[in-house]
Amino acid sequence: MAYRALLAIGFIFSFLTDVSMVTLILPALFTYPVSILLRGFGWIFIGRRIGGFYYLTGFLVLVFGALLYLSIVYEPIRDSQLSRMFPLYWIIYSVFELLSYISLGRLSSLFYAACISILGIAMVAYMMISQTMPGYSQSEHPASSPAILALFATLSISSLAASISSLKLRVDSLYIR
Repeated sequence: MAYRALLAIGFIFSFLTDVSMVTLILPALFTYPVSILLRGFGWIFIGRRIGGFYYLTGFLVLVFGALLYLSIVYEPIRDSQLSRMFPLYWIIYSVFELLSYISLGRLSSLFYAACISILGIAMVAYMMISQTMPGYSQSEHPASSPAILALFATLSISSLAASISSLKLRVDSLYIR
């Protein structure tokens, strides 16, 4: 069952990314793309096996995750005016992963605990919207602020819950079409 290992290890790398974002950011340059690849293909394998929107979730994780990563490491993209929209990529694929957690919760109830990611999604959406408001200052959300620490704490918990749930997942006899 390759999908279980791909998702579980992918979510462990996601956890490592979340933790490194509040400690040493440099490891995230490695852990994030590994997480995206493993999770994307894990969701696609589930989608191929049981249908549903899991295939779309995997596709969005791969495409938008790659675009987000490129926006971070590729200077011409990072310095463009479009860079304000890049958190939207993360929000889109994260919402689809959240919907996948809810859908798979009946197979592995710990997936419901992974839904705590909705708090992180809401925080990123709020920060993204607040950046467009008049009078916004970058100092409103410094990297060490309680809001940022709470963001990565919720995402870390979600990643660990999703990783454990993935190992328990059995989709062999389930077909969602």
